[in-house]
Amino acid sequence: MKGVTEPILLIPGGQSPHSYSLKPSAVRQLVRADLFVWISPDFELSLKKAVTQQQSLNVMTLIEVPGMHILPARQSNAWEVDHAGIDQSKHSRLESAGPGLPDMHLWLSAENALAIVSAVEQRLSALDPGNAHIYHRNSIQVIDKIKNTKSTIARSLQEIKDVPYLVFHDAYQYFEREFDLSPVGTVTLNPERKAGIKTLLAIQQNIRFHDARCIFHEPQFEPRLLTRIAEDADIRVGELDPVGAALLPGADLWFELMFSLRNNLLECIQY
Repeated sequence: MKGVTEPILLIPGGQSPHSYSLKPSAVRQLVRADLFVWISPDFELSLKKAVTQQQSLNVMTLIEVPGMHILPARQSNAWEVDHAGIDQSKHSRLESAGPGLPDMHLWLSAENALAIVSAVEQRLSALDPGNAHIYHRNSIQVIDKIKNTKSTIARSLQEIKDVPYLVFHDAYQYFEREFDLSPVGTVTLNPERKAGIKTLLAIQQNIRFHDARCIFHEPQFEPRLLTRIAEDADIRVGELDPVGAALLPGADLWFELMFSLRNNLLECIQY
């Protein structure tokens, strides 16, 4: 949209898409929008009521975009890792398995980002054909930048791809698959719930079994639980943020988010 107009961000960084309450000014912006883009009504739950009330709203649901690579949400806290490399047939079966809810954290894949850029360009050009040439020019530039970002991150993560680690909640599957990383589990399947003693013991056993090097907390959640696990299991603690809560909105946010994930992984794992 550069050179035409500015997009409006309805949910500020650091706010939960599940529970955020829209301000009246944001509702007015939604009503006036020519195009509304979200991942899914099942992800931005806080917007679902406001969106469904606008019968004439032009809605683009990213999880339904052609070419999107959608993974199923994992159903356990511990995962097996093939340290010899990705077994493509095994992963293909997993991706087509059902029933199960999809993993909504689709923006952490460069391939999905490419599909989103192309789909948004097409929708904007259809809505505003007079500026189609600008949308097309911009999309080519963004696509090149996404491809370069993916290549750069892939090269820099190559040396740690076989190192086992754990995350706070299962938000990074797309990033992990794309860069062939070796996570072995998560602290919680639902970050809104506290882990019980059985879960804590299982996590510590998982750490010891895989000799995991790092466990990552998220800035939106209290890190005391992970600190306790780390003290008992002798594992380093790092930070990963899947939504870029502290990043400024703008054209570079996605790129900064991807590089921050890379940098934080390297900082904790490389020692």
